[in-house]
Amino acid sequence: MGGDSSSSKKRARTTELPIGRPTRDRCDISITTPLAHVRTRHAADLRAGERLSVDVETVLRKKTLVCRRGRTKDIVGFILARGAVTLIECIEDGNEYNAEVKKVDFGFVEVSVRRSA
Repeated sequence: MGGDSSSSKKRARTTELPIGRPTRDRCDISITTPLAHVRTRHAADLRAGERLSVDVETVLRKKTLVCRRGRTKDIVGFILARGAVTLIECIEDGNEYNAEVKKVDFGFVEVSVRRSA
């Protein structure tokens, strides 16, 4: 069993993202998720394709991710998806992310989060 099989060779370290896409850059994150705790007052006139900023906020002494409208900076909702901890770390390291609104229905907003170019 000490042979030189392909499974025993060292491979470059990769990070498995929630969408199952391996990458060498742990901050190359792409997540599609519904927002939690949607603030319907700020989401009432959202449209598919609109871009929201993704920011780290401290809520009850815990870091969390929020999606904000561009010009008003109103919080639309929170990101609670798997991979959120890594996303928080990447934002704190200086990376910027935005969320494209994919679906909107009263009280429901689905977004696709990606690193800003």
